[in-house]
Amino acid sequence: MKLSFSANTAYRKLDFRYAVLEFPKTDYGKGIPRVNKDVKVLIVIIVVLILVVALAIDTNLQRKDSLPSTSKILGLVVTVTEDSWKDELEASIQKAAGDHGMAVMPLMAERNQNAQIDALRALIAYRADVIVFSPLVENGWDKVLSEAKRANIPILAVDKAVRSGRGGITASYVGYDYHAAAVEAAETMLKTLEGEQTIVELCGTTGAYSVREIARGLRETLEKDGRYRINYSVCGEFMRSKGKEIVRGLLRNHYKIDVLISHNDAMTLGAIDAIEQEGKVPGEDIKIYAFGGAEEVVSLVKEGKIECLVQCDPGLGAAVMEAAASLVNGDGEEVSRLIETSIITKEAQGQ
Repeated sequence: MKLSFSANTAYRKLDFRYAVLEFPKTDYGKGIPRVNKDVKVLIVIIVVLILVVALAIDTNLQRKDSLPSTSKILGLVVTVTEDSWKDELEASIQKAAGDHGMAVMPLMAERNQNAQIDALRALIAYRADVIVFSPLVENGWDKVLSEAKRANIPILAVDKAVRSGRGGITASYVGYDYHAAAVEAAETMLKTLEGEQTIVELCGTTGAYSVREIARGLRETLEKDGRYRINYSVCGEFMRSKGKEIVRGLLRNHYKIDVLISHNDAMTLGAIDAIEQEGKVPGEDIKIYAFGGAEEVVSLVKEGKIECLVQCDPGLGAAVMEAAASLVNGDGEEVSRLIETSIITKEAQGQ
């Protein structure tokens, strides 16, 4: 038996109190059909499943009604990732929302733009008071942002920004000035490099705001200095597994890597896994310059495995909630708040 519900069904309570199973009359005795035991069991299972599904749908659709009438709802798009930095960021947002008396409605999304757009539309339909997400790429959000604007629901991009589209519609932003952070990282790197160096860059997702800004800042600074350039730039999709795969492939194919620049914690950890598995020592054979800053990666600077870390503190919850409150209670003006980064070096840690 196939059980299906249309979109319209989602807005109607299902009532099975008066459901009746009718059997056709037969010539067997008193009109009671001869039904074998297996069929009886199957019928019971089907009825129970129908009731369970109906209850689950009804309960899920009434979640909003169960919240205090005074609660504002923050819709949070949680994108599947391999990055503990993102986990710390989302935990920080949820904690800060609770501290501000705002209910959080997290909605999981696969790691692609279409899935994020679907999640945004679901939260718009649910009438969240404000929606927070970290866009995988800068462009392609015009339509869903227009839908949110018509619904009078503000969208807040965190960590990665959205680029304004044709109609000038964009999202508010709380995050980092990655261009300035990259310039500072490159300047720090140039102070320590000597002689001939082969520099490899592990980039995040193509089209992401942070990727563009980090790449721009690094190259502008290196070109201005004139001594070095980035020899290889490879897309690691912000994933630990990809970072490991790329670095392992380069080393096994005898590519020289003197300096590795990684755009996030996950790829940095994957690269270190590969470097150690290939019998090399991170921090000695290959100097690593990284962007990120979850606890696990900060500890690797202290251990001497990372030369320099541009720390982008994932604890953005308070800043996000301040911006969200301003959007919910304000006059519809967009918010843009840049959070300062800091530099942690192996040298400063006494390594």
